[in-house]
Amino acid sequence: MTFIPEHIVSAAAEAIITTRDFCGNEAEAVREFAIDNGFKAEWQKLHKLAAFRANNRWRNCQKAAGVKKPLW
Repeated sequence: MTFIPEHIVSAAAEAIITTRDFCGNEAEAVREFAIDNGFKAEWQKLHKLAAFRANNRWRNCQKAAGVKKPLW
């Protein structure tokens, strides 16, 4: 299994957040990002790692905005 660098996971999480802002397909966004950055075979692993981070960041934004329950 290939090691995925920290900066790639962070950038993929950012892609997920951006995709959520526009109500797009998060998995497809990470898949395209992975292919563009040479991680085609590992895109699903990258999606799992990045989604975990994106969910935490998204929830923190919801809390800061006063949302009491998660919307997903």
